[in-house]
Amino acid sequence: MNHQADNISTSVDSGSDYGNADDEISDCGEDSEAEEVEPATSTPPTTPHVRSLRLQELCNKLDGVIKGTTRSAAQRTNFDQTAQDMNIKVSPLIAGYGIRWNIKYTSHRKAIDARAVIDQILLNAQEESDGGRFGDACFSPREWKEIDNLNRELEVFVKLTSYMEGNQSTRAHIIPKYLELKESLANKLQNCREEDSLYPMYHAMSKRVEKYLDEAMQCHTLVIATILHPCFRMYIFELAFGSRSLEAAKALQLLRREFVHTKESLKRKQPAAQVSVDAHVINNEQPLISQPQLLMVRLASRLKSNGTLEDDEITAYLNANLSFDEREMNNKATPLRWWKTNQHRYPTLAVMARAYLRSVGSSCAVERLFSAAADVCSSNRGRLLPSSMSHCVSSLMWLREEVPLTGSFAEAGKVINALRPPPQ
Repeated sequence: MNHQADNISTSVDSGSDYGNADDEISDCGEDSEAEEVEPATSTPPTTPHVRSLRLQELCNKLDGVIKGTTRSAAQRTNFDQTAQDMNIKVSPLIAGYGIRWNIKYTSHRKAIDARAVIDQILLNAQEESDGGRFGDACFSPREWKEIDNLNRELEVFVKLTSYMEGNQSTRAHIIPKYLELKESLANKLQNCREEDSLYPMYHAMSKRVEKYLDEAMQCHTLVIATILHPCFRMYIFELAFGSRSLEAAKALQLLRREFVHTKESLKRKQPAAQVSVDAHVINNEQPLISQPQLLMVRLASRLKSNGTLEDDEITAYLNANLSFDEREMNNKATPLRWWKTNQHRYPTLAVMARAYLRSVGSSCAVERLFSAAADVCSSNRGRLLPSSMSHCVSSLMWLREEVPLTGSFAEAGKVINALRPPPQ
């Protein structure tokens, strides 16, 4: 899931009826490095696509205004002074240059929060004799609302990317998160009309999620990691694909094959030990969520079913009477804590869990590390020592985890805290 968000909401197959949705989204905050789509025919856009093209024009116009407001120190000062005169405290704007969809999202988010200041700057510019540097650009409340609606759709992927980052186990959450996205997009497609401005984007994103879900299901590591998550096990596949589906059957077969391989490997490394299996499995006494609706909520409801402990370790684990709520399912520490408590009840599966669950599901943290390293490199510095890279990691993690800066960094900490926007 390294580039899940920037790939999900970009291009679709050229055979799609909504292949032009990629052009809309790429100009409104997507990765231009994604696959190119064959250009549409030169015929005029049909009625269902008019609103989408209008939204694209709004995004392009907003990008131009943001760039014009942040192009020079004088223009940035004008923005700050206007906000101060209006007694509005907002964060400085950033121009969403380039290819990173999340940078474009942040750029639009800051602009939406500062829309009153931007409207005033545009009004002041129009009163100039030459029309000002922004011409007749302006945004109505309805247009701001349309831009905000688009940005809220991208916010889902911002939160998902943030969730998959960090130093905790997230590999087991990749397939469930794709399944949730697939279900969510299907509901949005069902509840909106074809002429709605976001319909082509939903269609393109749905096809992209389907593609990456198929790729994830072909990854044996991700499938086994998902099954070894005590909240998911086989229930997640049975709910999503059906209890008798080919996907569920292949997943269970893969688990059993890896189980045999792991058990034989353990026997070769050490003498076989007699392990007594307790007939009682630890039951997490947690309140279940009522009114199951979404995938994770239905999964929590499914976990109420009782199972009979059998001699087979896999069957015992899959049929164990466990209870988790939605909060525990989303807690990245839940599977490792559970296996630490129950490792003696499922010794072979515990060894597999230690191997499959300990890794993160995203390389975003590594990519951010090299981005931070590049920021401290100059033209005369072609490489970084491990100690310098360690400082980059530590500093970045301190800031992200909001660790108070003391000692020599106290003054820098005060400056950073002053720049942070107040909590909403």
